[in-house]
Amino acid sequence: MPTVRLAEALLDPAYDRDGVSILGGEPFGQVEGLLALIRALRDKGCPHILAYTGHTYEALLARTRTQPAVEAILGCIDVLIDGPYVR
Repeated sequence: MPTVRLAEALLDPAYDRDGVSILGGEPFGQVEGLLALIRALRDKGCPHILAYTGHTYEALLARTRTQPAVEAILGCIDVLIDGPYVR
């Protein structure tokens, strides 16, 4: 599905929301697609974006040297909940 269509579906005005949470699997496993989705959400006026990741913030920062999209994502989201899931 094109990211623009996904953003439109996520921001469907028929449902009340104040933002989008990105989780499930590992969002940072597909950084180019994640960045495209976040940009599409912002272009469509999404006020808040929260992302969960099993990676630590420090590990993501280290990836910015070889994956500039990671740095762009971190600059575009409002909240990052990082680190491995602990029950």
